[in-house]
Amino acid sequence: MIISRTPFRISLFGGGSDFPEYYKYHEGKVIGFTFNRYNYILFNRKFQKNEFKYNISYSLNEKKNQINKIEHKSVRETLKYFKFKEPFELHYNGELPARTGLGTSSAFTVGLCNIMNFIKKKKISKFNLAKEATYIEQKKIKEFVGSQDQIHTAIGGLNKILFSKNETLVQPLNLNSDKIREIEMSSLLVFTGISRTAEKIEKKKFEKIDTKKQKIISNLVNITDEAEKSFRDITLDIRNIGALLDDSWKLKRSLDKNVSNIKIDEVYKVSKSAGAYGGKILGAGGGGFLYLLCPKNKKKKIKEKIGKLSTI
Repeated sequence: MIISRTPFRISLFGGGSDFPEYYKYHEGKVIGFTFNRYNYILFNRKFQKNEFKYNISYSLNEKKNQINKIEHKSVRETLKYFKFKEPFELHYNGELPARTGLGTSSAFTVGLCNIMNFIKKKKISKFNLAKEATYIEQKKIKEFVGSQDQIHTAIGGLNKILFSKNETLVQPLNLNSDKIREIEMSSLLVFTGISRTAEKIEKKKFEKIDTKKQKIISNLVNITDEAEKSFRDITLDIRNIGALLDDSWKLKRSLDKNVSNIKIDEVYKVSKSAGAYGGKILGAGGGGFLYLLCPKNKKKKIKEKIGKLSTI
């Protein structure tokens, strides 16, 4: 039995600039971090075939005899990429729900690539692991996804990632333990109760980047640079980072009408009135988790104001 554990991520700044449709022509910059919630893939090569050669268990339970018949796109295309044909059982379990803006799809592909490399006895760097997952998602599955989630979930930690036509650079923001603790204590995740398919929303936003959208994304990149300065200051200013998140969220909402909705707007408004400095919907938008930065002593009030919504 092989078990992979891959962290979920929180994307803070620069979302949209990690899409090839943007960074082929302009420099992309994002900041995000992974946190202590994970997905797990349990992978077991069967001793013999039995009735079905492949057994894949996630929200569905697939029993197949041909790789091409597997419905789970990441499983199917990752196995084809690695030319893996042996009988197996795969069981997936995530600590948080999928389709909620936490990079769960990319975390799954990274985890399965990790398993395949282990089976093939191939040593691979975390960065190249991310590159494999990105290639599978963008070129084999042909999903309309960006290029940051695979890097965040493969490498871990708090990073600034720079994208251009010719290269991708990962710059760790090596914060001391006090700053990390400050961020952890000031962070609040609120589940809107809405799951959605990110690819559909992202395709509407970024399939065609016109002059207006290019300007919005460029402004998001500029905010990323400002946020990096705040993270690297001697004294961490959570209020300022929260204000920058608020600026980013306003810009992100202007990219497409599907990024937000009445429920999300209301939860965000109530959270800010209860003391949150700022925040944003994670991932593509339209639902999933709302990330907030707030004073530690305001968390209880925010939770009371948003009612029965689940928080982390």
